[in-house]
Amino acid sequence: MKFTSMVINETLRCGNLVKFVHRKAIKDVEFKGYYIPAGWKVLPMLSVVHLDSSLHQNPSEFNPWRWIDPTTSKKVIPFGGGLRLCPGWELAKLEAALFLHHLVINYRWTAKEDDHPMLYPYMEFPRGLPMTLEAETSEF
Repeated sequence: MKFTSMVINETLRCGNLVKFVHRKAIKDVEFKGYYIPAGWKVLPMLSVVHLDSSLHQNPSEFNPWRWIDPTTSKKVIPFGGGLRLCPGWELAKLEAALFLHHLVINYRWTAKEDDHPMLYPYMEFPRGLPMTLEAETSEF
């Protein structure tokens, strides 16, 4: 299921689970020439990093094959990082893999209407991507 894993990673890169985080500066901070006074609230948009063309070639393109390069995983943070790394990140990816496996094997789907993703600052479908699912009938 290597390719399934690559699809899941690319999906998480395009559609980050955590869109942004709320943080409050507890002391005065200077960061890359910007001054943030104590008490100000900061709203980092994590998903914007995943659309940075200096980190990802053609970032608005869905390309699971970019995950063949092992250094790609160091440029994506859908589950946080460091001390704030989500403890269930591997379980979440396993659940997604199982879901996709059963969806592809047991169902056929079609889009009810034309809907294209918007990618900035995070991926979403304006109409919600309405789909029709039909159970696959197989004769064994």
